[in-house]
Amino acid sequence: MPQTTPLTPRDIALIEEQRIATIFSEAADEAMPLAGGVVTYAGPADFANTAVAVGLSEPAGDDEADAILDFHTRHGVDSRVECSPFTAKPLVLALSKRSYTIRMFENIFAIDLALAPPTVFQAPDIPGLDIRLIDTADDQQVEQFARIAISGFLTPEQTLESLLPITMRFARLPRARSFIATIGDTPVAAGGLELHDHIATLYGVTVLPEYRNRGIQQAIIAHRLRLALESGVRLVTIGTEPGIPTERNAIRAGFSIAYTKVILSRKRDITA
Repeated sequence: MPQTTPLTPRDIALIEEQRIATIFSEAADEAMPLAGGVVTYAGPADFANTAVAVGLSEPAGDDEADAILDFHTRHGVDSRVECSPFTAKPLVLALSKRSYTIRMFENIFAIDLALAPPTVFQAPDIPGLDIRLIDTADDQQVEQFARIAISGFLTPEQTLESLLPITMRFARLPRARSFIATIGDTPVAAGGLELHDHIATLYGVTVLPEYRNRGIQQAIIAHRLRLALESGVRLVTIGTEPGIPTERNAIRAGFSIAYTKVILSRKRDITA
């Protein structure tokens, strides 16, 4: 792949946030376009009841904040908004006035395959490890992938069963590639790859507890990076909460932090 000018954090944010907006709109029960982004509702899957890329490429402020809140209030769910450092400041201020508060931070790591050294595609040697692409027409394989992937990301207020339908829906999106890693006949890990025209993302990587610290996550990262390279995309991203093993593995694989997102939320029972 030829050498080229490095992408800036803003370049990466514009591409990545629009990618997220696209897949959320495809997987959600209802999606409303708004100020260059989208507001979505997806039932009990609270992470997908959100607003993504709103005010990133277009102006946004009080009217858009009201539209987001009204949309989620109508569906009876908590309201969630993903803001990058490049989100329109008037929108962020308007959300603050409406009792949105910080829920969490998310680091977006990226690697530019046009500038990446060959070592990033090299996986550790793990005897017996096989990484296979699941058949999305097979309900059993899709559910097995989803159950493994979800198990590594559950929060105290979530249940595996509540997230299973939306996760299976994401796995079946046309741009998604979902993998299960096995040792012998035993499933040990899962991870997803999503391919767009110029960007791919690695998501949903979970290694079952008894198989951790063996380099399996690193092997799955390298496997998907090779596939991304073969598919001709330039940029690959990983989104992760700060300080968890995925972050360390991303850095070890050659990724560097591109920008940090803040997730704002407002409980549905708050009165204005």
